[in-house]
Amino acid sequence: MSINNSDLIIIFAPAGVDTKLLTSDLAGRPLIDYLIENVAVLGIRVKLIVLNNYDELYALLVNRDDIDLKVWQSGVSLDELLDYPLREGVLLLLDVRTFMFSSLTIERLLEKKREKLNSLKIIEGKYVDTYTIAQAISGEKDWSDILTFRFDSQQSNLNELLCLFLTTQSDVICTKDIDEFKPPVMIRDFVELAQVERQVLNQRAIDLMKQGVRIRNPETVEIRGELLCGREVEIDVNVIIKGKVSLADGVKVGSNSILIRSEIGERTEIKPYSIVEDAVVGADSFVGPYGRVRPGSTLGDRVQLGNFVEIKSSYIASGCRINHLSFIGDADLAENVTVGAGTITCNYDGIGVNHTVVEEGVTIGSGCNLVAPIEIGSNATIGAGSTITSDVPKNKLTLARSRQITKEKWQGPKTRR
Repeated sequence: MSINNSDLIIIFAPAGVDTKLLTSDLAGRPLIDYLIENVAVLGIRVKLIVLNNYDELYALLVNRDDIDLKVWQSGVSLDELLDYPLREGVLLLLDVRTFMFSSLTIERLLEKKREKLNSLKIIEGKYVDTYTIAQAISGEKDWSDILTFRFDSQQSNLNELLCLFLTTQSDVICTKDIDEFKPPVMIRDFVELAQVERQVLNQRAIDLMKQGVRIRNPETVEIRGELLCGREVEIDVNVIIKGKVSLADGVKVGSNSILIRSEIGERTEIKPYSIVEDAVVGADSFVGPYGRVRPGSTLGDRVQLGNFVEIKSSYIASGCRINHLSFIGDADLAENVTVGAGTITCNYDGIGVNHTVVEEGVTIGSGCNLVAPIEIGSNATIGAGSTITSDVPKNKLTLARSRQITKEKWQGPKTRR
């Protein structure tokens, strides 16, 4: 279909719509994003009209370059707002709450309107809201049932003005005969938002399953972003994906895990109840269960993070093993480092964050405190229960704990009577 320079699509926010609804997240993106994207892809001029009290909506859209954002203010005329030749081109009027209005549908609407096929005029009468017009466009209502009112110049309601503007066109179109037509859905409250989101999320999971991804229960997996999967990927129940996530060949994601803007390498397993956010995990590794990899972290290949291990802003080289209940923050671990259970880096001194460097081949016993800033030399061993406050030399055993003492004449705690 050819696009004329005078073609125009207007997306508007009717009076009284909850801004929270328009800016709410639907499957990882603001609700309004879906409609704008489907319209803008056609290369047609798009104007988005918001009321001057829709501050949150304006703030969300003001920096976008794919729409012409107009703010409806008192005293601004409709002609000034639209800057549109009323007798030229094709006009489509879309409510901002419209969802599942595909670009193909919009293209066919424009085509049908230009051809003036199967179209009827809207006759004058009483005012009708934009949702009713949307029902007519979708075929739920017959155009003969649609009436609009005669414009009174004293009125300033945006809905009424735009309904009037629609009637200035010679024809509107009915779409019952368009085979490819995908009926739009009007989302008017958070109940309908949740219902539509569930449909979108379920469809995304089904699409991945058709590509060969094993998803145990598509109704419980929420892909709130873009998920790229290799071969033989398995995703268990109650998994949430946010942002762009990449799962290489053979990755397994355990139940109740959350992956956010991260890359997971080949054959790596994210065990149940684990969170990986803004991080990279190499191949042949595992995280969890109940593991957490926080933003700014990179894990190499063959890395093992045990139960309840937390990594923050750290580089963990290949072959490292960090056992359960440990915390490694703001640290660089070279290859083949072993960290015992319950060991932590003490990275915050009350003023700022300090760094820990651990060279290759180091073994750190259980229950140690590494007080940063500190460096531990290659192949060093730190005894269990040590609190390390100074640099550790390589190839040596270092202990930092008080000497064990036994009191021979200890009487035990006294009981109260």
